[in-house]
Amino acid sequence: MNFMDNSLNKSNIEYMIEHDFVDDRLQGIYKDACLRDFDSPRCNYFQYELKLDKDNVNPYSKFVFI
Repeated sequence: MNFMDNSLNKSNIEYMIEHDFVDDRLQGIYKDACLRDFDSPRCNYFQYELKLDKDNVNPYSKFVFI
């Protein structure tokens, strides 16, 4: 895995999208911005919003939110 091209971050995001942890609005931003340029300001906004969402998820249960 090449860490210089953000492949680990991208795979984490794809996992979260595939398991419905990312809402439709953020998925649209991801597809529009991050798939074109992962370092763009719009993609940075997506990553910030995703981090806020991840902070509210209990990693030990998919049903319980903090």
